[in-house]
Amino acid sequence: SFTETETLFVELLAERVGKRVERSAYESALTRRNEQLAAEKRRFEDIARTSSDIMFRVDDAATLTYISPAVERQLGYAPADLEGTPFVELVAPDSIADATALYRRVRDGAAVDGTELRLTGADGDVSVFEVNAQPVSDRPTDGSVAQGIARNVTDRKARVRELETKDRAMNEATLGIVIADGTREGAPITYVNDGFCALTGYDRDEAIGRN
Repeated sequence: SFTETETLFVELLAERVGKRVERSAYESALTRRNEQLAAEKRRFEDIARTSSDIMFRVDDAATLTYISPAVERQLGYAPADLEGTPFVELVAPDSIADATALYRRVRDGAAVDGTELRLTGADGDVSVFEVNAQPVSDRPTDGSVAQGIARNVTDRKARVRELETKDRAMNEATLGIVIADGTREGAPITYVNDGFCALTGYDRDEAIGRN
């Protein structure tokens, strides 16, 4: 049989050993989790290095924790010079309110797609970017709470404006203009302007699709 002192000693020893085992298990789990987060961060950065879009991460203080090399090609900034700075320093003054609202929504747990923001380059020129962002599901070691992609759509928007201008000019022309698709059987009409309708008496819906 054990004396009371021996029993107390064994109980204390078992308690300390149990705590040590728990701590070791916790430390092992934490190490594995940190390794997983580091691997995820490396994969994110590997993808970002080859992308023409700007990929970024922002922390709870609204500062950039990561920005991909594409920012140098698109805006003329060295990535190392931007990390640790507030992301709004890249945003044109007339887009700061929209950028701040986007950041708050993502930080609060909502994903945001297709938001257009105007960003200022190192040379002072302003470009339009389409931004998609989402919360970071597992808080990485760098403290990031949001991540996203910014795609330069300046040229695309310029082409759209050009097409809209040409379309408006064609619609308002007094001459009759007809476009037919010669690659399809019967070369169906795909477009007529108001001038054509006025000259021929056909409604647009009557003309579209006919030879």
